[in-house]
Amino acid sequence: MAITVTRTLYQYSELSEDAKETAKQWWLDARDETDYEYVIEDFVQTAAKLGITMKTRPVTLMGGGTRHDPCVWWSLGYCQSDYAAFDGSYSYAKGGAAAVKAYAPQDETLHAIADRLQAIQAKNFYGLSATINHHHYYGLQVETRNDRNEYGDASEEAESEVKEAMRDLCQWLYRQLVTQDEYLRSDEQITEAMGANEYTFSENGKREDP
Repeated sequence: MAITVTRTLYQYSELSEDAKETAKQWWLDARDETDYEYVIEDFVQTAAKLGITMKTRPVTLMGGGTRHDPCVWWSLGYCQSDYAAFDGSYSYAKGGAAAVKAYAPQDETLHAIADRLQAIQAKNFYGLSATINHHHYYGLQVETRNDRNEYGDASEEAESEVKEAMRDLCQWLYRQLVTQDEYLRSDEQITEAMGANEYTFSENGKREDP
């Protein structure tokens, strides 16, 4: 004999505070890298203005196709091993400092990075280039060359300046990611997202569809 079971489901705003915490944790656990796409896209555009070309990696799509994502890596576990880094190459971009300042007129950290690269390139007749790779255990590896030098060698000063600029850029990216993460975790944003998606939950906050 068929039995009819009636369930009562609630929207996020209708839950008790304890149930909201359960629903909130479900929402936080369901996040993925797409929630940070804007930050990464902005970073790639900014880096390009500085003369940095990102390496890419193939990503297989559900439909069987392939896209190529920039090799940008990060961890936001809020522990000592957190980081942000990238793989790519760098060379002088004429007008790069001005382009960065026009793109992000209020960001003094980016301005300082752009000015540092501009100054060290000027000292080396705009011939510096570098390969940047991230290694999980050894951090950011930066190999700098000077194409204006007969032997391709960069001075210790030039290598140090380029390396520090790349590390500062990675720190800038990390702070952007943290800012985005804090926004995604905020009660205001979670409430807005739950309502916009019309998610429903059981009385104890467990996610359930009608």
